[in-house]
Amino acid sequence: MPWSVEPLEGFDDSQIWRPRSRPDSPGYTPEQIERVNTLRATELDRAAAVAQDRFWERFSGAELVAAQMELKQQAAKSARQASDCDADLQ
Repeated sequence: MPWSVEPLEGFDDSQIWRPRSRPDSPGYTPEQIERVNTLRATELDRAAAVAQDRFWERFSGAELVAAQMELKQQAAKSARQASDCDADLQ
C-alpha cells in the first residue's frame, strides 16, 4: 500500500538527524480505503470486547491495571515470536 492515503509528492530528508525518504505516493485506491476502514472497525470491536469482558470484573484498582498490562505484554511477546517464525521461513 502507498505510504500516504492522499496523493503526495515524495521527499528526501537525508540532511536531518534522522534521515528518511519516501517516493511519490499515488494515494489509496477506494478499495484500499474500504479495507483499512474495515480493519480499523474490526480492531475497535475486538478491543471493546476484550475491555468489556466479564473476566475483568474479578480485578479492581491496581490489580486491574497490572492484569491488563500483563495481557498487553503477552500479546507483544506473541507478536514478536510470530514475527521471528515468519523471518525463519524466509
